[in-house]
Parts: sequence; C-alpha cells; structure tokens
Amino acid sequence: MNTSPSKLRDSSAAMDYSFENAPCVYFIQSSTSKNCYIGSSINLNARIRTHFGELLRDRHHCEPLQRSFNKYGSEDFVWGVCEFVHDQSKLLEAEQKWIDQIGDYNTCRVAGTVAGIKLNLSNEERERRRYVGKNLAASLSAEQIEYALERAVATRRGVPLSSEQKTKLSELTKGRPLAPEHKAKLSEINKSRTFTEDQLKARGVAIKTALAARTQEEVAEWKSKLSASKTGIPSSKKGIPMSEESRKKMSVARKGRAISEAQKEKLRIAMLSKSPEWYAARAERIKAARVKKVS
Repeated sequence: MNTSPSKLRDSSAAMDYSFENAPCVYFIQSSTSKNCYIGSSINLNARIRTHFGELLRDRHHCEPLQRSFNKYGSEDFVWGVCEFVHDQSKLLEAEQKWIDQIGDYNTCRVAGTVAGIKLNLSNEERERRRYVGKNLAASLSAEQIEYALERAVATRRGVPLSSEQKTKLSELTKGRPLAPEHKAKLSEINKSRTFTEDQLKARGVAIKTALAARTQEEVAEWKSKLSASKTGIPSSKKGIPMSEESRKKMSVARKGRAISEAQKEKLRIAMLSKSPEWYAARAERIKAARVKKVS
C-alpha cells in the first residue's frame, strides 16, 4: 500500500499499515514532532529491528533521529511503509522521492549513500560495515548502483575539498596506473588548458621545490623516466611552424644559459648525423633571416 506525505504526518494513520518483506520505502516517525526518517529495504522487519536496536543503544548513525529518540522515548516513535516497489531497480529512485518530500531526519540527502554523515567508528565497526556494504552491493542491480553513484556525484559537484581530503586522495592515488581512457581524457583537457603568468611562475616554483627535496639520483631517475616516456611518441606540435613570438620567447629564455660538455657532445653528434640537404636548407633559412633583418 502506498500513501501520501500528508498522511504520514498523522502517526495514527501511519500505524494502520500491514507490513511484509518486499522491496519498499519505509518511514520512522515521531508522534510528537511529526518528523520522519526515510529508508528503503528488501527485508523490512530485519531493517526496522536494526534501527530500533541501534536507537536503544544510543549508537544510531542519524544524529537528529537519535537525539529525538532520546528526548521523546521509544514509545513516541512509529514506523510503516511509504511505498511498495515491485521493480527493485526503482527502489533507490523511490526512496529519493520520499527523502526529498518528508525526510526531515535524513542527514544523508542522497538515497543509497552516506553523504552528509560524519562517522566516528571503531576499527571493528568499520570492518563490519565494510563487510555489510560489500554484501549489499552484490545484491544490488547495475541500475541501482549507477543511480546511487550519479546522485552521490551530483551532491559533491562544486563542493571544495578540505586539505585533509586532498591529502587522503593523493595518498590513495599515488603510484596507481591510469587507464588509457583516463589518460586520453586528461590529454584532451590539458590541450585546451591555458595558464596565466602567475600560474606558470607558481608551477615552476613548485617543480623546483619538489626537485630540491630529492637526491641527485632521484632527480636523474625522474629525468630518465620523463625522457623515456616521450621516446617514440609523436609530438602534437611536430611539423607545426613556431610563431615569431614563440621563437623570441625561446631565444630570451636560452640567452646566457650555460651548456654542459655532455650537451655540447650530444649537439655535435646530432649535427654530424644531418644530411647535406638539411645543411643546404639550413643555410637558406639563415640567409633569408639575415635579409629580412637588414630590410
């Protein structure tokens, strides 16, 4: 049996429902405040026993519901079914509808997630919930999991991460290889990305600071890996003539820079390997540049 949000505000009407173990959206309501907690389950009796067991032990994950329970007492609370959902793949969608309408106690505003709940759990409790979560995920359909993830992402979009969250994410992703699809996405984003002068300076300082903290061996290894990663990969700029502005910037950046003996030797070997046609074309370019400079 389904009911409307207005009827749920009347606790006496809420108590008239019969309950069965079928996919459904349920409520827990305070008769005094008329506020509701909304959830969904495929085993309602077991879920309700869990809720009231945690409430009686003062360890329920929903703090507003727990505070209200402690204030008014167990006899003030009733529970019932908002809606039976025969298509289990639509269960989270139905729960979300009821949370949006009457989920006063729900600190988690997204069905199927724990977004918005601050947990202070022991290691044993975390392990227990992780085990339960894995079993729950195994029982959900692909559509339910996808819907829950979409809702979770939507609630976090545009929300800045704290320094602690950034550090945790950095530690989790450190050393993890990227999938080819992820690399392709990053490449497309970086191609269209532009930096201000201040951003480029800050980036340069950050790289220098990071390299300064490493040993010479680590820096050499990093440069070797960077060079190896580019070997055999065609540059997106290859074959594209440089603008006059880019040439001037490179000239200014290189002016006065000392060249090591090893670099000189590399340049000498590279020049010796050039063909006569390359030297002829180079001479023509130099000649044309001088004529242009004089004129």
